[in-house]
Amino acid sequence: MVSIRDFCQQDRATQTELRRVGVRMVHEGHTRIEAAAAVGVNWHSVGLWVAAVARSGEKTLVSGRPGRRPDEQKALSPEQEIRIKRLIRETCPDQVGLPFALWTREAVGLLIEHETGVHLSSRTTISDYLHDWHFTPQRPQKRATERGEAAVQAWLDRDYPAIVARAKAEGAEIHWGDECGVSNQANYGRSFAPEGQTPIIPRPARRFAYSMISTVTNLGTLRFMIYEGALNVFIFLSFLRRLIKPELWIRGEGIPKRSRI
Repeated sequence: MVSIRDFCQQDRATQTELRRVGVRMVHEGHTRIEAAAAVGVNWHSVGLWVAAVARSGEKTLVSGRPGRRPDEQKALSPEQEIRIKRLIRETCPDQVGLPFALWTREAVGLLIEHETGVHLSSRTTISDYLHDWHFTPQRPQKRATERGEAAVQAWLDRDYPAIVARAKAEGAEIHWGDECGVSNQANYGRSFAPEGQTPIIPRPARRFAYSMISTVTNLGTLRFMIYEGALNVFIFLSFLRRLIKPELWIRGEGIPKRSRI
C-alpha cells in the first residue's frame, strides 16, 4: 500500500502506472476508496481518473509536467515583492504617478504593472499578495501637510516634560483644548430591525448649529462651553477664567451673552 506522500515523490512513469492500477481495480469491482488506499491518493482522484479514461482513454493517465511549487507559481520575484511592499508603505499612489489617493487593489495592480511589467488581471491574485504581505484595509489617519515632524518631536522631548514638571510643582492641571461645531443633524448608523420595517428616529425638522470650545485633562476631566457664532477673544478669555476658577462653572459667572455651559 502506497501513502499519498510516497505517490507524490514517485517519478512520472511510476505515477502513471499507479493511476492505471487504480483504474483497473475499480473496473475489477473494487471501490474507489479501496483503490485510493492501494495507490496512495484520495478517492476523489481515483474517480477523476476513471471518468477521464471513460471519456478519452488511458492516454489521460500519462503523467505530465510536474506541478510547480507554491513559490514558483508567483508572478513576482522576491526582489520585486520587496520593492512593491516598500512603495506601498512609504508612498501614496499619486506620488508614484498613479491616479489614486489610497492603495486599493486596483492601485496595487497598476503599481505592480508599472514597476515590474507584470499584469495581474485577477483581483483575487492581488488580494492573495496583500494577504501574504500582511497588509490589511485600514481607515487612514488625517495629518496636516504643514505639520513639522521635527518640531513636534522636539516639543514632546523637551517642552512637554517641562510643562509636566511645572504642573506637578504648582499642583496644577494640564488641559488639552480645541473647538468644534455642534449640530442637531446627527449621522445615524445602521440598526437591526425586522425585515421590511425600517426603523424611524423622531427628531426636530428645524436645523440649528452652535460652536463649542472644550478641554480635557490627562485624567479625563472635561470642561466645555457652547456658544453662538465664531470664537473671539472675549469668549476665549471667559472660558479661561472659568477654567482657573472652577466655582464659575457652578454659578455661571463670566458666561458670554447667548452662550451655554
